[in-house]
Amino acid sequence: MEKRWNKGLSAVVVAAGIVGALVPATASAATAEPINWSDCRPGGVEQCGKLTVPLDWSKPGGAKTQIFVARVPAKDQAHKLGSLTFNPGGPGGAGASIFAAGLGDKLFADYRDRYDLVSFDPRGSGSSTALNCGPILRAGVPVFPKSKAQYDAMVASNRATGEQCIKQHGELMRNLDTRTAARDMDAIRAALGEDKLNFIGLSYGSFLGTTYAQLFPQRVGRMVLDGIVDHAQRPTRFMLEEAKVMEETFNRFAEWCDKETACALHGQDVGAVWDKTVARPTRLPCRSLITRRSPATRCGWPCRLCCRRRISSVIPGRRWPTGWHRRSRETARCSPRRATSATTKRRTPPCPAWICPVS
Repeated sequence: MEKRWNKGLSAVVVAAGIVGALVPATASAATAEPINWSDCRPGGVEQCGKLTVPLDWSKPGGAKTQIFVARVPAKDQAHKLGSLTFNPGGPGGAGASIFAAGLGDKLFADYRDRYDLVSFDPRGSGSSTALNCGPILRAGVPVFPKSKAQYDAMVASNRATGEQCIKQHGELMRNLDTRTAARDMDAIRAALGEDKLNFIGLSYGSFLGTTYAQLFPQRVGRMVLDGIVDHAQRPTRFMLEEAKVMEETFNRFAEWCDKETACALHGQDVGAVWDKTVARPTRLPCRSLITRRSPATRCGWPCRLCCRRRISSVIPGRRWPTGWHRRSRETARCSPRRATSATTKRRTPPCPAWICPVS
């Protein structure tokens, strides 16, 4: 967690009274049965379970779906302050899978004494009722088109994926919006037996948090929203501003590598290494970081796609060199110069489970 959080949640909380005064209540609080917890993994402290919720919250007596939830119990149960729910962003960030893999302590070590750490895989993702719409990335279809023909191919591929999703998961697809996710989160709060929701939301998770506060203002406890998403922005402006910030941060990373001998790319043209890495159509084994009960897997796509997502989604968001050391090593590991030796030695560059399809 960033250092600025270490002063405690109280420094950056949204008080329930303030939120309640500003935003009128628009939804009734949920009721839910307690979650049936079991060990996530042998020898671990993490507990996992599933919560059944309405597929469509406007039809509570209708079809159901399941939400995968993970909990890391507080060390001091006698004096704990309740539960602290976490959403890593996304949309679709599988927070429960992250906790189930044992990463809760690494992310929130400072809060483990007084809080039960809780997270969930939003519906349609991770180990919740998931979507299976075929390949998202198709061989030969560019991610960044450079001509009208490539753009048309990308649009056709995206349309095919969307149509397949609707065909296989019509009702679930129609109920994946943020308000629905916020209602799911309130059902988790109720299942935990908590009167109020304590919440940390990063990036898109901040949007989820503000939506929850609008729907359930009297249920807001301590709330930290970091990297707040401006939901009033249109998609084009949002993407342009995000790309600008990512480029600026990548340039700072490159400048840091030029000066820092501990950087794995020190002495190299970091920008050139990056360009060659994402351009090289090399297939390499990739290890899933957060897929539960899944050991090493092989990417169904070129390693460049895994590495591109791994690097682009993490390096630009890191302003502190404490994270850049590791990211520089991962970039070097995925670079073309290392590709042959990595394949020969069966080294497995880490890739997120949501990018590497499990075969």
